[in-house]
Amino acid sequence: MGSVSPGPGAPAPAAAHNPFEGKRYWKYGEPLTGTVEGKGISPGASADKNEKKAVGRWFYIPSWKLSLAPLPDPGTGTPQRPMLVFMHDDEPVTRFVNGLAHKHPYIVKVKTGNAFNRVNEFEYTLDPDEPRDYDRLIALLAANKQTPFKIIHFWGVTGENRDRKKLMEFYSLVYLTRALGKHHFSESFHISVVTDNMQEITGEEALDPWKAVVLGPIKVVPQEYLNISCRSIDIRLPEPGSPGEEKLITLLTTELTAEPGEGDMAPVIAYRGSHRWVQCFEPVQAGTSGRQRLRERGVYLITGGLGHIGMMLAKYLARTVKARLILTGRSSLVPGEEWERKKQEIEALGGEVLVLRADAADREQMQQAINRGEEQFGPLNGVIHAAGVIAGPSIKGIREIDKIDCQEQFRAKVEGLEVLNSLLQGKDLDFCFLMSSLAAVLGGLGFTAYSAANLFMDAFAQKANRENRIPWISVNWDAWQSETTPLPGEGITPEEGVEAFRQILSHPFAARVVVSTRDLSARIDQWIKRKYLHRPEDTLESSEVFDKSTVSFNQTERSIALICRNFFGIETIGVHDNFFDMGASSLDIIQFNSKLREILKKDIAVEQWFEYPTIASLAGYLDSPPAAPRTVRPTDRSVNRAEATFRIMRREKK
Repeated sequence: MGSVSPGPGAPAPAAAHNPFEGKRYWKYGEPLTGTVEGKGISPGASADKNEKKAVGRWFYIPSWKLSLAPLPDPGTGTPQRPMLVFMHDDEPVTRFVNGLAHKHPYIVKVKTGNAFNRVNEFEYTLDPDEPRDYDRLIALLAANKQTPFKIIHFWGVTGENRDRKKLMEFYSLVYLTRALGKHHFSESFHISVVTDNMQEITGEEALDPWKAVVLGPIKVVPQEYLNISCRSIDIRLPEPGSPGEEKLITLLTTELTAEPGEGDMAPVIAYRGSHRWVQCFEPVQAGTSGRQRLRERGVYLITGGLGHIGMMLAKYLARTVKARLILTGRSSLVPGEEWERKKQEIEALGGEVLVLRADAADREQMQQAINRGEEQFGPLNGVIHAAGVIAGPSIKGIREIDKIDCQEQFRAKVEGLEVLNSLLQGKDLDFCFLMSSLAAVLGGLGFTAYSAANLFMDAFAQKANRENRIPWISVNWDAWQSETTPLPGEGITPEEGVEAFRQILSHPFAARVVVSTRDLSARIDQWIKRKYLHRPEDTLESSEVFDKSTVSFNQTERSIALICRNFFGIETIGVHDNFFDMGASSLDIIQFNSKLREILKKDIAVEQWFEYPTIASLAGYLDSPPAAPRTVRPTDRSVNRAEATFRIMRREKK
């Protein structure tokens, strides 16, 4: 039976729904399918939005559509909560902030420094690389009754300044939202991250792929913290002092001070001149014919070629064009007989194969691998970059992810891509094919760094396509099937995957293609725009909720059970009933967790629901004293549909 591999694809679904022996009434939608009260993905939507489509209908390309600017805030009265503005002293940003101050006079500024310092009531400095500085900032603001409503982040507006730290905005957003989460605020927060030269709209932008990395937390933060919304606003800086700059200041001030509404559901916005653009994804069809880029007995390098997806593509190339293949990986796939068997399978299909140990981010190792491959087979004709980490300790929620985890994600997909690009200069290649992930579009619980790394790949392909003769293409793959976790009907089968690969490679697509086996707009509505979230009522009914077999229960168990009944619509619950046997999906767990944090005033990681999936076990965890970090063994977690991305966060106990 097929299953879903963590490959480059999107995250895996939660446990399949099993009927629960109690009365249940779904309040927003069935798990996995995403249907809303039996009416499809949205009221009146067609049922086929939830169905797996034919391969030729999987493809989307990013696009931009004109959008009306939000209505200006009437600005009546004095703001009760400040606007927190992360800024620097470069001239364009100071002018933007001055424009904001005219409209919203209650501003608290945060600037970078060597250490945390409270300059005065309205200005702080902090070390952007020190997580504790963000904790101190939020704690002081809360103590001084200055909890912000809107947070504006300008550190990504750099103009021609190339000396900035490349990942500063990414880590700043992670540390900031973590600090907000620790304080269990009941208030909502609206974060706008302003950048320049991140998005390509006119074709004249000086693209900086490193800036796209911040889109990872922008997509994931609202999925892990329901009271925080995030959006990206990209601009192109006009000439200083020009009428264009004055116009942009006015537009940005209106955008950033407007009351949150339907327009804020667009997570990615850009201003070019006086026009406001919103990112969207348009369906396209590749067709069944087109220019064939694969050469008979062509020479192809596959980084990450020892993984499941790399091996499937290697076999496809061997079977169709008798390819000569250079497969690289950080470690051997399987020692001894197993690897020899796989090698023989490729050769039996007509291909030749050279397997080399090489870290994609190690320039010397990759240079040696390419040199050796070309010495044996001849010049390269194409490259498939499939290296990356899709399971294990680096897949973590924002609450606990650290720089080491992020660097593990960035090593192959970010640093490795830069190494690869430098080594390919001057080569006459037919294509460079990047195996990105649908997580770049949909985010996913625990996927802050993983999503960010894939977004870098997408942006890099856009920039490289403009600057090189080599056709670069980055593909945001939905999940591929493997042999580990049974998920019938889910994910991309090997046959479908290689057919999609063939269609993409033979079609003159743009630099980025999104592959979604189901309607992408419906998935974006659910996971990014959060259109179908049910928020549990603030008042919890306190009538008996436990089943008759329950002998005793404590206050924590009662709180969990009351929220569970209120949210999931289950009238009688046993303390040992499994949440996933009740039919819980990842969306349920996200919202349930948010409510429980609010009620119990405890910092609860979403992943704990998978570690402790019953009322009794979760209450025991919450009531126990903090323990030393438990050693976990990374496991090969399946990834598939974004409806349950945090399943990969589960760990096997030693």
